[in-house]
Amino acid sequence: FSPSNKVDSKNLITSFIDDNGKRKYLQFYDEDVFNNLMGMDRKFMSKILSISSKLNMPLRFGATMGNIGFAIPNMISDTAQAAVYSTAGFIPVVDNAIGVLNILAVENKHVEKFLNQIAPEYTKKVNFMYELYKQSGAPSSTRLSQYRKSTQSIMNEIYGTKSSTLGIKESFKPLKRTLDMLSYIPDISEQSTRFRVYQKNYNYYKRKGNSEMDSRIMAAIESRDATQDFGRTGNITKEVNQAIPFSAARIGSSYTFAEKVSDNPKKVGFRIAMLTATALAISAMGYNSTKIQELNQRKKDDNFVFDIGDNVITI
Repeated sequence: FSPSNKVDSKNLITSFIDDNGKRKYLQFYDEDVFNNLMGMDRKFMSKILSISSKLNMPLRFGATMGNIGFAIPNMISDTAQAAVYSTAGFIPVVDNAIGVLNILAVENKHVEKFLNQIAPEYTKKVNFMYELYKQSGAPSSTRLSQYRKSTQSIMNEIYGTKSSTLGIKESFKPLKRTLDMLSYIPDISEQSTRFRVYQKNYNYYKRKGNSEMDSRIMAAIESRDATQDFGRTGNITKEVNQAIPFSAARIGSSYTFAEKVSDNPKKVGFRIAMLTATALAISAMGYNSTKIQELNQRKKDDNFVFDIGDNVITI
């Protein structure tokens, strides 16, 4: 029931349109009930969502992009999903290392300068591929891309300017540097996976005989779907996510998994089985170790634990 703005408040009457397109009228006999329902109009709800989204944004940013401790678990999660979902395949650890190197080669001037000295052709190819990756729109699927607009808005308020070029006050420069530093590692951990998936799938579709444009498009889709596509969210979910942090991520990850299973159940099932078997094999190493058995269960559940020499090592 969404009350109409055509209200007869004197006689406590409002109206709405039913499923057949006909207007129905309702008269209330309790003034408090009438006033409460009439207060729940769209303008009122949009104000509530606007306030709650501003309150929740620091929580979402701090728990993910502003949390360096989030980067490594997130990379492991992204790796597992990319290994299951990517058509061209994604080799854990190996492709992660290459992906991180490639992202640093295009985003870090020191790494780029070093690689230009020892492997100029490789650096040139990576830069070319990165330009294709950015042009394809694949980076807009990342977690960080969903925070940019709200972060920029907050920065504009802090720096006291509404122009596109921020006139940064000297006293607030440390704050910007801190935010940049906190988001740097989580951003690399996510971008490295997606960019590497783009590279592998672009080359895969080219070898399959696809045209240049088709290869770019398919590689972009694969990159966006390598983990969860944070840019693909329905209008209702976007509204709910403003009030309930991380709800879009939960729905999106389930949706992507269901979509991939539906498209190719055998491939997804086989890859999940391989990853599970590998994880169980690693977990079984040192399972009978007394030192490992003495660790608390939470630590063993959250980590791979190894008994090496005189030390217990957790990853």
